[in-house]
Amino acid sequence: MTGATVDDVAKLEKVLKGAIILRDIAGEDIYNSGKYHGWHRPVELIYHNGYAWTKDLHFPKVERSTSTRVTSGGQ
Repeated sequence: MTGATVDDVAKLEKVLKGAIILRDIAGEDIYNSGKYHGWHRPVELIYHNGYAWTKDLHFPKVERSTSTRVTSGGQ
């Protein structure tokens, strides 16, 4: 098995002595011990489909090119 469990997140929070908040894609808390808030901002992770990302993840904007249609024809 690979990856981390919610229990692993709780253990990591304790080792780092820093708040870690794990939320689902809808923003509901999956894990938030309420501990270690104060000196630093908490690490906020979003969990979806078996993966976790930071809440600041932004997907690059896809630039759509305008294509010019080339037709063959005689004048």
